[in-house]
Amino acid sequence: MPIANLGLLLMKPHLPGMTPEESAIAKAWLSVHASEYDSAEFNVRLGEGMQLEGEWDASMRRFAALATAKRADIIARQGSAVTIVEVKVRVGLGALGQLIGYRDLWLKQNPTTVVTALVAAASTAEPDVQSVLQQSGVRLEFFPLATS
Repeated sequence: MPIANLGLLLMKPHLPGMTPEESAIAKAWLSVHASEYDSAEFNVRLGEGMQLEGEWDASMRRFAALATAKRADIIARQGSAVTIVEVKVRVGLGALGQLIGYRDLWLKQNPTTVVTALVAAASTAEPDVQSVLQQSGVRLEFFPLATS
């Protein structure tokens, strides 16, 4: 069953937490893969974020935690299985650390789910990155026309 609100998502000028360029890449990824998933969430906060110490009021503590929590660009769901997607205009080695960290934080918060894939969706990649990501089990998908 494809993502129910795909048409609305593709019409938005940008997706939550993404620049217009990243949104174009994310929309291209969604267009290709929407039929594989039940739903997709964007800018998904993972982990606890910074815990302020001292005499901060509750609203400032909450703001600090939310502002510093890690954020996965896309969590695509198919039943209890998820794919975690990091979207970059130009993907570098940092995406590997992000995806591994997101997977671990996701599983800590959602222990009844299974992460079936880690994906880096990008327009281009830095030199040597493609082979490193692939050897680490990250699927790298290119959408070179998404930003033009």
